[in-house]
Amino acid sequence: MNERSGGMDYEAIANEEKEIAAKKLELEKAAEMWGDTEKKIDIVINKYEIEPGVENEGANHSEFDRDMSELMLAQLRNFGKFSTEQFTEVSQNLDSFIERVSPKFHEKDLREIYDALLLMMTLHIDQKDRLEGTPYVSHPLFVAHRVIEMQGTPDKEVLISAILHDSVEDQADKLAEFAGEEGKGLSEIDAAYIEIENKYGKRVSETLSKLSNPDFDAILAEQGITKEMPNYAEMKNTLYKDHVAEAIEDLDVLPIKLADFSENTSRLADFPVDSEAGSKQREKLIKKYLPVMKVFIDRLERDGLYPEDREILENRYEKLANAQM
Repeated sequence: MNERSGGMDYEAIANEEKEIAAKKLELEKAAEMWGDTEKKIDIVINKYEIEPGVENEGANHSEFDRDMSELMLAQLRNFGKFSTEQFTEVSQNLDSFIERVSPKFHEKDLREIYDALLLMMTLHIDQKDRLEGTPYVSHPLFVAHRVIEMQGTPDKEVLISAILHDSVEDQADKLAEFAGEEGKGLSEIDAAYIEIENKYGKRVSETLSKLSNPDFDAILAEQGITKEMPNYAEMKNTLYKDHVAEAIEDLDVLPIKLADFSENTSRLADFPVDSEAGSKQREKLIKKYLPVMKVFIDRLERDGLYPEDREILENRYEKLANAQM
């Protein structure tokens, strides 16, 4: 039974204080770990004398990749999950990504790309697994891998944006903690973008801003629209569709958002419907994603972009539309 005095719920207050203290400790631990990781990155950089703005080519390239890969694997081990089959698969995907990226960039660019990979791992490693049961870090890694395949000319800043595409939306509190004094007095979101801009530049920060979904619930609340209203979900889905349509007009955003969306909807047709709850969840997701799928198809068709991806979405769209009938 809760202890109450003068209408105050002391048990609830105590639980809230515990949650705040636990969150503070989690953020401090993440910041300490990231600070330690940055020092290790600097050691590797200094070892190979990689300087900003200087192209470094030669025999040390593969050794640099190896040392950075080992640093990333060590980062995975820090969280005690590396021995699982899932994280073994993540490490293999990481090796594959490095093999794909390494020949396309000079060390000065790889230094920033690998730094972004390590930051992504630090931010997402303890995030809840995705619906299909895979570790969350596998998703940004997949999107980045797909983007490098889509790029005709390798673009470091677009690739870094792909690696970090969920960082502000999902982990703004950690990024704000990493920003330190520069983030003081700012909202978590603003401090997070300051940290990203300081590390990777304004173009990456602006791209992440366009990739991140706004708080649709807050937008609707400002309009006096509440969750109890019968068409709330429909209005929220419309905001999402309009946001995506606007965002993918930017050619930096388009390949990342496309790879992200394709990954998120790839298993939708096979979503388990062996229960009433599963069936309702699938129907809810189809109503959310189907109109957005059409937005992507129309955008790609209009400018003749990424024809293979458009064909995949067209086939998926037809299959899901038929499932609704």
